[in-house]
Amino acid sequence: MIISLERVSKSMHQRTLYFLLQVSLVVSCHAASLRLVQDQEAQTISVQRLNSQKPLLVQNARSDHRPYLHPIVAPDGNGVLTQYSPGHHKHQTGVYWGFTRVNGRDFFHNPSNGYWQLQKAEILAGEGEVVQWETIYHLLDEEGESMMEESQVWSMRDTGNEYPG
Repeated sequence: MIISLERVSKSMHQRTLYFLLQVSLVVSCHAASLRLVQDQEAQTISVQRLNSQKPLLVQNARSDHRPYLHPIVAPDGNGVLTQYSPGHHKHQTGVYWGFTRVNGRDFFHNPSNGYWQLQKAEILAGEGEVVQWETIYHLLDEEGESMMEESQVWSMRDTGNEYPG
C-alpha cells in the first residue's frame, strides 16, 4: 500500500485546523463579555458582566491611598475573596503590594498618610471578552515629593466559572 505524503500532510493540516476552530468556538461561547465602569467620585474602576450591574472586582484608585483590588467576587457570585483592613491586619487592603524599606519609608504598612499620590487611573479596554485598566502612582518621601513611580496594568477575562490568568 502506498500513501501519499502530500495527502497525509493535507489531512493532518485539516484536522489541526478543525481542532483549533473547535477550541476557539468553545472558548468564545463560554467567555463572558465584560465592561469597566469608572466612578470619579468614588475613585474606583469596577469590572461588571454586561448583563449585570454588580461588580466582579473593584479597583480602588484613591488620590491619597495605595491602589488595591477589593472586593473580588468569586466567579459563581457566592462569596467575596478579599478583605479590607481586617482587625488582625489593619494595613491589608484586598490585593495590593508595598515595599517595607525604601529610603526609610514603609509603603507596605502605610496605605495612606502621605505615602501615595495618584497620578492616573485610566481604562485601556473598556468592553469585551478582556478588559484592561491602568493606575499610576507616585510613592512619596517624607517631604511629600515623589521618590518613585509605580504603574500597574490589569486585565481580566471571565469564562463563567473562573477568572483565568
